[in-house]
Amino acid sequence: MNLFLLKRRVGLIVSLPFSIYFNFHYLPFNQAIKLPIILYYPRFWALGGKVIIKSSNVRFGMIRLGLFNASIDNGKGFTWMNEGGTVVFYGDFSTGPGSVFKIGKDNALLKFGNQTHSASTLKIECHCRICIQDRVLFGWGVIIMDSNLHRLKNSDGSWAGKGYGEIEIGENSWISSQSVVLPGARFPSYSVCSLGSILNKDYSESPKGLYAGRPAKLIKEGIWRDMSDNAIEYDLIKTSLE
Repeated sequence: MNLFLLKRRVGLIVSLPFSIYFNFHYLPFNQAIKLPIILYYPRFWALGGKVIIKSSNVRFGMIRLGLFNASIDNGKGFTWMNEGGTVVFYGDFSTGPGSVFKIGKDNALLKFGNQTHSASTLKIECHCRICIQDRVLFGWGVIIMDSNLHRLKNSDGSWAGKGYGEIEIGENSWISSQSVVLPGARFPSYSVCSLGSILNKDYSESPKGLYAGRPAKLIKEGIWRDMSDNAIEYDLIKTSLE
């Protein structure tokens, strides 16, 4: 067994009591008994609200939170804070270590589509509604916030905007490392958000393609990431070590 797999198995064993508690705290018995949610070195700040799995194939470890994945920035552990909102998983999901999920009170809703995965340090702050559709991938260090956590005023004392907005990320999209998704962002399916970009508006009526910038804008149409066929073949030039 290589070191990579060893670290995963050690994390699973050490964190198993927390995973058992989490499953039976949130899920109905017929789902919880299968331990579909595995947490690695978790930190619990609030265990309110609901967790729902809407899948016809509930099985052991289909949802993994804080999974060691050998990303550039692996962080440490997984932090969960649900103050009363609802989190829905529609199938397989995983996020790497150093990730933090904060769900606000009452009507806050966070939805993850099937076969959605993230590298390390995914930070989500959900106080309104965040919908991530099927087969979305996130690089490391991505931040998603549907609230500014404050409001601004105009010079006449009137409010400047609501301070929050629903977020939707379309299926088969790729959100590259260190990108930020802000309130009101709606990202097209089969599209790419380039490294370090900021999504801060509704792009859903724009063409599918490559978006980049701070804030992001369409750079090239028709660019997407085929999750089933994206391997790089490195054609390296042999160099002398002398």
